[in-house]
Formats: sequence, structure tokens, C-alpha cells
Amino acid sequence: MARTIWKGSISLGLVNIPIQLFTAVRAHAIGFRLLHEKCQTPIRNKRWCDTCNREVAWDETIKALPLNNTNGKETYFLITPEALKKLRPEKTDTINLVEFLERKDIPTVYYDQHYYAGPSNKASEKAFSLFVAALHKTNKVAIGRFVMRDKEYVVSIEAYQGILLITTLNYTYEVVSINSIQELAYEHHHVETMKASAPEMEVAQKLISLQTGKKFDISKFKDTFMEKLKEKIKEEAHGHVAKKRIPKEKKSAETHHPSLLKLLEASIPKSTKRTKTIKRSKR
Repeated sequence: MARTIWKGSISLGLVNIPIQLFTAVRAHAIGFRLLHEKCQTPIRNKRWCDTCNREVAWDETIKALPLNNTNGKETYFLITPEALKKLRPEKTDTINLVEFLERKDIPTVYYDQHYYAGPSNKASEKAFSLFVAALHKTNKVAIGRFVMRDKEYVVSIEAYQGILLITTLNYTYEVVSINSIQELAYEHHHVETMKASAPEMEVAQKLISLQTGKKFDISKFKDTFMEKLKEKIKEEAHGHVAKKRIPKEKKSAETHHPSLLKLLEASIPKSTKRTKTIKRSKR
């Protein structure tokens, strides 16, 4: 049963649309416990003070922010719970819409957490359905802002299978600049030397065309590690541990490095290759 994590409304002009948020993605990772190998006792993490050489209780701690490091000693800005409370944004019960954009205008890297939104009561169903239909028909995404759990979020709101999909967006300072990656990638390579030739581009496009699907279906992809791990846990629980020897991976005897064009051509099924050889550009 889905659990409501936030209740409020979307402010669309003079219209207020009461909604409730539900988690759209739930992690299913298996939590490992750290044990002492000798006696298989769970390990506990202690709050330890090196100066006092003892364990510290929660009520003896205070939050702080590091300021600088002077003569090997770091100084801190101490902040009390009362001061922190004053700095936090005031909680809101309304998502205020700022603008509407095309879905393609929002770079994927800015998307973070996904939530489903539905009407919170019977009276709001008509306004909710109208908003979903309007977003779907105009193919637009709404951008809004609100406060949830002491943090101010910028969100995108889009029509999704008859309801709303609300996604929190990363702020600019949270996204790593691509310039730093490009500088690292091209530090020892001139950009001109990395351009593909016409034959390479033609074969690459052909390969993409051959592997283009009709519709995205995530169900055909399996988390093989998680499935194997769950199976092992099941076997252990029933006392039937299958001890199988894992064969070592054979090292490839191939030492040469084929060209990019040859690798691309080799990726295309033989039955679809053209009978005529692509003329390679003279170097």
C-alpha cells in the first residue's frame, strides 16, 4: 500500500489543486551487516572523542561547520538547533508554479527524485484531471517550487499515465560542470584528431539503426547480481548451499588493436551487411 509523504496543493493561477505525493521509486538493495570475522558479532560504530579518549553520548554533541585550518588546527562555526531552525525555510503546503517548458528543454542531468501525485480528495478530482489533460495536450512540463522536510525544492511536473509525475531538480551548484571533464579528456589530445571519418560515421549510424527498438521496455533488463544474491540467501535459509566453483575468466590471446571502423563493421550482423565495400577515404 502506497504511503502519502506530503499533502498540499498546486497553485495554478487562481485555481488551487489539492494533491498528495507518493514515492515513485523504491530501492530494493540488500543491506549487508558488518560482522567480526572471529565470532560473527555485529560491529557497532561509536561516537569517539580522541581528545577525551572516550565514547560520547548524543546529548553531548553539537553541530558545527568547518571554517579554516590554521597551523594544523581546524576551527569551527558552532550552530545551535535554535539558530539552525531560524535559517531553515518555512514549510509550505503549496507548490507555486513559475513557468511552463518543453520537456526537451530540461537537461536530464538536473533530474533527481521522482514522486507520483494524485488528487487528495474527491472534490479536487476534476481540477486535477483538467491539469493533467492540459499538460498532456500541450506537451508541456510545469516548473514549480515548494518546501518539503526543511528543504526548498525546484520541481518539474508532467502528465504521466493519467496522473502527475513530480521530479525534484538539482540546483546548479549540485551538478558537476562538464567543462572540467572536457578539459581532462582533451588534456593530451587535440580535438581535431578525435573527429570520425565519413565511413566510420556511416557504419556507426547503420549499427544504431539496426539496434533501434520500437518501444522502451525496462522489464527485459534484469539485475543479475541482485537475483543471484537473493537466490543465495534463499539457499542459505533452507540449508541447501550450492557450492559451485566459479571458472576463471580466460584471458584473450588477442593483443592487436583493430581500428574503430573495423570494430563497427564487425558489430553489424553478416546478413545485413552490404555486398559492396564502403570506399575508404584516402589519407
